[in-house]
Amino acid sequence: MMDAWKISFTVSLLTLLSSCTLTLQQDTMSDIINDCCGRGLSFASMGQNCSNMAGLPDVPYEDREACEAVFMSCCHYHKSSVLCQDGILHRLDEADCTAFQPDSCAYSSGKECCDCCGLGIQAYHMGIPCDQMNINTPCDHAFETCCMKTKGENDVSTPPFDPCLNNPCSQTCISQDGTFECLCTNGYELARDQVTCNDINECEAIIDPCYLGEECVNTPGSFHCRTRPQVQCQRGLRYNPLRRLCTDIDECQEGSHTCPSLQSCRNTFGSYNCITARTCERGYRLDPVTDRCIDINECYQRSDLCPQGQRCENTEGGYRCVRSIACGTGYNIQADTQECEDINECEQGLHRCQRHQRCVNEIGSHVCENCPSGYRVDTRNECSIDIDECAERRDTCSRTQRCFNTQGSFVCQCIPGFEYDDIRRDCFDIDECNPLDGSDPCLPHQLCVNLPGEYDCQNMCSYGARYRYGTCIDIDECAEGTHQCDPMQECINQEGGHICRCPRGYRLTRATGGCEDIDECTALPTSCRGSCENTDGSFRCVCPAGYVLNENGFSCNDVNECTDGTHNCDSFDEECFNTLGNYKCRSIACPEYYERRLAGKCFRQQCDDDDDVCHSKPRTISYKFITINTGYPVPVEVFKESITPDSRYDYQFKLTKGKAKFFSLVTRENMGTIKIIRSIVGPRSFELRLELKVIRDGDLFAKYVTIIYLHIDEDLF
Repeated sequence: MMDAWKISFTVSLLTLLSSCTLTLQQDTMSDIINDCCGRGLSFASMGQNCSNMAGLPDVPYEDREACEAVFMSCCHYHKSSVLCQDGILHRLDEADCTAFQPDSCAYSSGKECCDCCGLGIQAYHMGIPCDQMNINTPCDHAFETCCMKTKGENDVSTPPFDPCLNNPCSQTCISQDGTFECLCTNGYELARDQVTCNDINECEAIIDPCYLGEECVNTPGSFHCRTRPQVQCQRGLRYNPLRRLCTDIDECQEGSHTCPSLQSCRNTFGSYNCITARTCERGYRLDPVTDRCIDINECYQRSDLCPQGQRCENTEGGYRCVRSIACGTGYNIQADTQECEDINECEQGLHRCQRHQRCVNEIGSHVCENCPSGYRVDTRNECSIDIDECAERRDTCSRTQRCFNTQGSFVCQCIPGFEYDDIRRDCFDIDECNPLDGSDPCLPHQLCVNLPGEYDCQNMCSYGARYRYGTCIDIDECAEGTHQCDPMQECINQEGGHICRCPRGYRLTRATGGCEDIDECTALPTSCRGSCENTDGSFRCVCPAGYVLNENGFSCNDVNECTDGTHNCDSFDEECFNTLGNYKCRSIACPEYYERRLAGKCFRQQCDDDDDVCHSKPRTISYKFITINTGYPVPVEVFKESITPDSRYDYQFKLTKGKAKFFSLVTRENMGTIKIIRSIVGPRSFELRLELKVIRDGDLFAKYVTIIYLHIDEDLF
């Protein structure tokens, strides 16, 4: 079982390294496991605290994070293994683990293995096989070791033949259940014949036991470490002790090269090269900092490059001479001849003509000519674009007229509902409500009202209605949001008006017209099984202490303080006994010949061979506490006990204590069930005694007793 634990530790260690944030090569990972884990194991074996790990100055910086992780993992592994064995030995010598103190470094492995050892001892006394624990942790080993140890100590039958008397093993022999097992001392492992012990070559293990810079030498049953010869690397290389090979020195990055300032350094394996910079074209020079060609400012270097009357202007890769004397307004200097030439202000957009003016160029100047009325110039300097006087609001139309653009001008027309008066030369409103033919434009039950340019037909409906589709229809004030209800009230539309109704749990007050809460607890009968508390718009049921409200919101359920762990009974000497709304602490004292190993259960002590009284007593006496409420339907099952069937045995159940008129025992093969067959009104308590006899070949093989304390509680609700 411990071998499986070691395999699990190795897999966990490899998983730890594979999840490391550093990128490691396969050979580097193996070196880190060998060296750094060996340091952690050695550090722990000397009794040191893993958290007080000193630095690792001889480990390269790029491997240090992974090395520290492996060091801590291996150190904790060794500590846990040693503490687990101490916990097992402590539990075998002591009755419990309460006095066992964990390691000062707060390791819990010793306490955990001590507790698991106690479980193994308890499993033997309960008849549970010793190989049932299989969770692949140190607890498996502690459980099985102590279970088997207890089994050997309690075997009082005739000692079997000891197969180790003839010493069949090459080293240590352990006798167990008529057979034997060979064990090897430290430094040896059992061969395939399960008898011979072969030397373990510690130097070939996955984890190197020696420090960095040392080599391992195997010896029978052990090993020793000796200093590894110093490795000499060729020039340009440096020895890496963790990777155990010579690696290249980057002289360019470390600044140890000898290249001149005008040359660049390029690293190679074991050396470096100095590279000469490239040459530049005419008009450029090399920048030694950026190693790039940059422009030469010839005008800055020399002042006599251009003739008199011209100035020097630098260009990319060269320069040019520009005339320094101006030609005057309306003229420009020709770049090639440096002579003055006319500027065409109209073509170059240098004129100040308006949009309705056309530009005409002249020598040294220009003039602006007006376009015909209603037109402006285009991009070709021609008067061809019509002006939209309506869009630009240049028209003279009145407010009762609408403007329509024409080519080069515009016209004004009356808007709908108006007509033109030739005498007053303007548009005036048409009265549609008084036409010359005497007709009415509105429908029946409507009043025609003239408006500027139009008219409106107003309905003649009563309050709370409006005219639509030739008739008066009701106005839904609730839907349109024109009601006067309080925000808490519900609006209900009615013919010609509406009403305001309070929500459920409230009623209307005549004084204010608002809503007030109804106290359901006093005004109405409620379904609360406990007490009633009024709330805004409703009420809630409240249960007394020891009860919680049911999900239906009305009935009360008993709180089981025993299962909830809210009782204050002694955890070992007393048993919690739940009652409706409360609980009781019942003290249990085991009778003579018995001892208490589990809560609520007494085990018979080991009997002497000639003590017939002891042998006649039940093997165990169990105590059960049950509470039920008055009003249960009968028959009702209150307790059931069963045992794993075995064809070699017969089982007999008997109710030896309990009033026959209230209780009945139903047996079936390996199961006994106690039922209440008549109604019992509480509060009332009963003590029942159920015996189970195991018969083998007609003789009593074993007897078990269960004492049941049954409490019938009164119905408070």
